Parts: sequence; structure tokens; C-alpha cells
Amino acid sequence: MPIVTTKQQKALSDARQVAGDKQERDVAFYLRRSFKDSEDIFVFNDYAFRYNDENAQIDHLVVHRYGFLILESKSIYGEVKVNSAGEWSRSFNGKWSGIPSPIKQAELQQALLKKMLNDNASAFLGKIMGLQQQVGGRKWDALCVVSNSCILHRDNIPKDINARIIKSESVADVVEKIGGKGRLKAFIETAPAFSGSELERIVAYLLEHQVGTTSPPSTPEVESKPLPDAGPTPLLSNEPSTSSHLACKKCGETKQLQGCYGKYGYYVKCDACGTNTSMRVPCIRCGGTDVKITKKKLEYWITCGCSEPYLLFRQESAESP
Repeated sequence: MPIVTTKQQKALSDARQVAGDKQERDVAFYLRRSFKDSEDIFVFNDYAFRYNDENAQIDHLVVHRYGFLILESKSIYGEVKVNSAGEWSRSFNGKWSGIPSPIKQAELQQALLKKMLNDNASAFLGKIMGLQQQVGGRKWDALCVVSNSCILHRDNIPKDINARIIKSESVADVVEKIGGKGRLKAFIETAPAFSGSELERIVAYLLEHQVGTTSPPSTPEVESKPLPDAGPTPLLSNEPSTSSHLACKKCGETKQLQGCYGKYGYYVKCDACGTNTSMRVPCIRCGGTDVKITKKKLEYWITCGCSEPYLLFRQESAESP
């Protein structure tokens, strides 16, 4: 057996990390291209959260009118086999080895997400005939997305697993088939659907409970709605705690501003002239535009990779959403 040095192990680990990052970017690209203007499909890339003292990270979380779809990205460029017991193996440099089931991994994240949403359904869903609505009965799907160059031995893959493995280039079509049903078809099939306002509240809740990740999303302006990263209370900085970092893009007003959330993320509405201004402004420290916005009660924080988060805007009025 050849000896693998620590340096070689690190090089292999780094290569796999690069390949994994590229695979996630590829999937994010396909999703953004297809759903960036959608009113019914929201995409979170690299969604991380914590609940019941457990951490979870979802490569791609799709929220649609009929439920939730979790996509586990795998940068597999060789061959893949799955036996009758659901055990996965892949080839690398001509040698086969077992790997954890990506679908099982996705299902574990799905279970924790479902529990968090069910336990807190009153935060975004109302009651029907006095009974609190839940999300458990909605459509829940977990799929594995592999590299386009991956060779799948589909003839021998169990049918139920085979249907849940897709290539990156097909991801948008699959998402559309699962979550893009027309309202008429959904009505005919009696599929329960979230209303537009319920969908927005679910997305807002998920944003509020997303924890920070080690790297920014690969497509920060994503998808049907930009995905500011709402996480735990940011570290305090020495920046002045006023709304001076934001100004109306039309009239320059800095005081008469109301924090809001809409289709394109967090923004402020100017009470002086009625203009809306996005909170996704360049970092005041480095000028970078790859920033995230976090809302905590009446405060809106901005996070940039150059340093610690700082306070972008504090809503002085109790009318803040």
C-alpha cells in the first residue's frame, strides 16, 4: 500500500473542497438562471441553521408553494453504483470505495428542518377552524445532485433511489416539476398550497434563523429573492450606532426611513419621498459588494468578509417589520 503523507492528504482534501465548491456553484447557477424572477420558488444556497442543540447545513434549500425540497450536491466525477441495500460506492482513479449515502444525509437535515418549522409554525402560519396549521403534511423531497460528468450505473440502482439522483444540468427541470405546478393543476390534485403571504413569512422566518457560514453564498444575489444571511446576534463593533450608513437613493434622507422586507430582500422606505432603497450597500470598510444583511429586532447588521459585522441601520420607530 502506498504511503500517503500529510501533505498529500491535504492536497487531496483541498482538491475535493475545490471540486465540491464548484459543484455547488454549478447547481446554484442553474437554479438562479431558472428561478431568479419566480414568485413561487425561493432558493437558499448553503443554508445553515441550529435547532435543539443540533447543527445542520443544507447545500440548496428550495421553498415553494407546496412544500420544501432539499438538494444535496456531490462533486462525483467518476462512476457511481448503489446496491439493493441502498449502499453507495464510487470510483476514483480506477478504484472503488464506499461513500455515505447523500440522500440519507439530506434526509437527516430535512428531519431537523421539519421539526424546527413544525415547532414554530405559529410564527408564519395561521389557524384553520381554530387549529394551528403545520408543515409536516406538505410536500417534502430530498434529492442528490451529482456532477454532469458523473457516470451513473442506473440499471442496477434501486428504482426508488434512482429517481432521486439527478445531474446538475437537470436540476431546474426537476425543481419546476416538483414546485412549479400551476394553481389550476394544484386545485385539481387537491394539493395544499401556501398563500403568497404565508410563503413570504416562511422565507422571512428561515432568514431570521440562518446562522453564519464560513464562506458567502456562491450566488449572493440569488434567485427569486436575494438571500441575506440572518444569524445569531452579531459581534458588537465600534461603528456608530445610527442610521447614518443608509440614505434614500433619491433625496438623500437619513432619518425618515422605515426598514422593510420584500421580494428583493431588506430595504428602507423613505417617508419623505416614498422611494425604496436596498440595504445591500457596499461595505463602508472595504467597498466590497458581497455583503449579507441580518435583522435582529429593530437593528439591521451588515456582514462582509473583510471584518466583523457592523450596525447598518436601527429602526427608531416601533413600526419596523
